[in-house]
Amino acid sequence: MLNTPLLETLRLLDKNEWQQLDRFVHSRFFAHTDNASGVVALFEILKNHAPKFDDPEALSRTKIATALGQSEQYVAKVGSGLHAVVRRFLGWAYQIGPSQDFQEQLGLLRFYHEKDLPIRFKSLAEKLQVQLNQEEHPTNREHLFQQFQFNSHRSEWMQDYQPIQDINLLQTLHYLDSYYLLQKAQIVFNLILKNQNAAFQSIDYFPFLEYVKNILAEQSEPNPLLQLYYEAILLLLDQDDSNFEHFQALLQQHHSSLAQYDYHSLSSLERQIILQKFNAGAIHLLKEVFSLYKRHLEHGLIQVEGKLTATSFANIVRYACRCGELKWVEHFLDQYQAEQLIGINNPQDFYRLHFAYFLIAKGNLDEAEHNLSLDFEDSIRKVDARCLELMVLYQKQSSLLEYKIESFRKLVRNTAGLPEIRRNGFHNFALAIRKMSNPDLKRNDKRIDKLVAEIQNTPTSESFWLIEQLKQLKSHRGQVSH
Repeated sequence: MLNTPLLETLRLLDKNEWQQLDRFVHSRFFAHTDNASGVVALFEILKNHAPKFDDPEALSRTKIATALGQSEQYVAKVGSGLHAVVRRFLGWAYQIGPSQDFQEQLGLLRFYHEKDLPIRFKSLAEKLQVQLNQEEHPTNREHLFQQFQFNSHRSEWMQDYQPIQDINLLQTLHYLDSYYLLQKAQIVFNLILKNQNAAFQSIDYFPFLEYVKNILAEQSEPNPLLQLYYEAILLLLDQDDSNFEHFQALLQQHHSSLAQYDYHSLSSLERQIILQKFNAGAIHLLKEVFSLYKRHLEHGLIQVEGKLTATSFANIVRYACRCGELKWVEHFLDQYQAEQLIGINNPQDFYRLHFAYFLIAKGNLDEAEHNLSLDFEDSIRKVDARCLELMVLYQKQSSLLEYKIESFRKLVRNTAGLPEIRRNGFHNFALAIRKMSNPDLKRNDKRIDKLVAEIQNTPTSESFWLIEQLKQLKSHRGQVSH
């Protein structure tokens, strides 16, 4: 059974989904379905081998048939039955749309109508209306769609119990219009953001934006989510600084009223734009970049099921260290260990590398050097480690520095799979640190300024650290001369 679709599906479930599936399989809902007892018995056997299902002997059809006291044909039959139950569970667990509880209440309302129970119908309709009116975030998509569904069905069913003129059909249509306008704004936003299809690059989005602008102008209280998507689309088409500041202010003002999906998407854009500005040379934004990462981390906008991508982890450590937030970084590194990193091979190497970066920023050079001296399995991480090692040796004024620079340049040249942009960056880093170690440079401010300009104008790894070291050289010279 190792390679059956059933086990391929079960291997994908996380711990929480397994717990939900367990309750789902054992629920009374399936008690009278075909081979229900066999399906449950098979599930109990398979559960003991989750999540890897990598024991070919224990999971052979013969072994399972013996455990069940049935034939192999029976195992195949209940296996298909269990797979159907799992697919049904996943369809329920990953449903797209308004909440399950609301849908169940709406179904009950329909039941009362079809069974001609007007008192119960009216009572539940009033209860649902109160529930919708008390919604904490009345402008999000799910609520608008719930309002549309409730009002449209109630308009149809209530005709049997009261005059049609008492139903606010215009309000019902308004909810529908608002819902679909928001849907379209979100789709346009995602199309431009991802830019995955060349056909979409030629689309003129401005008529739609003009339409949304007019809708917002007509609203006495503009829908904040529609307003945010409108501003986000404008930003993607033209990243004007004033537009970005306005977008940030709106997002900060309304974030508590947004559904998590929308807050996550819009915050990703905020992060992307400010990083583009910072990487393009706006180094004065460093503290703002770190503050943004810190806030997004606190709001759960960066994590994926409690874990971090390697890129986010690296950015957070580096930006926080550069801001001097060393106590905060120490707490962060305790909280997010190698096990919490995703999207990278050898997460232990990656974590150790960034822990060493933190130690360098803290001034614990001997401990950093020890961490970097340990073997790194990944060849690219090995290059990163040797780069940090040069930083340590420079600060310790080690006599090994020149030898290590040559060794590093050879490693950079010979490492397969190293992206060309990173190869060039490491090469320029090695040239810069060699010039910095030259005693003549330390006595000449003009040469220091020239090297700073070279680093700023060429792709150079660890450019922030290099420039900080050169600033310290000038500062030290100034103190000595006085």
